[in-house]
Amino acid sequence: MPDPEVSAQIIEVLLDRKEISVRDITKELNVSYPLVLRVINDLTGLGIVTTSKLKIEGMGRPRKLVKLNV
Repeated sequence: MPDPEVSAQIIEVLLDRKEISVRDITKELNVSYPLVLRVINDLTGLGIVTTSKLKIEGMGRPRKLVKLNV
């Protein structure tokens, strides 16, 4: 079961932003990356959000993007 408070905050951010990276969610909500990732994974499993990867130019890991599943 996802953390209800963080889940509500993430959904609120997604309603405003449409699509956002997990890293940007952590910065906006001032919560840890593992917590946000765990909640995102739970919300994905429930079919509330979907994720995709955005390859950035140059080196580095692709960003994980999150959006509401409409």
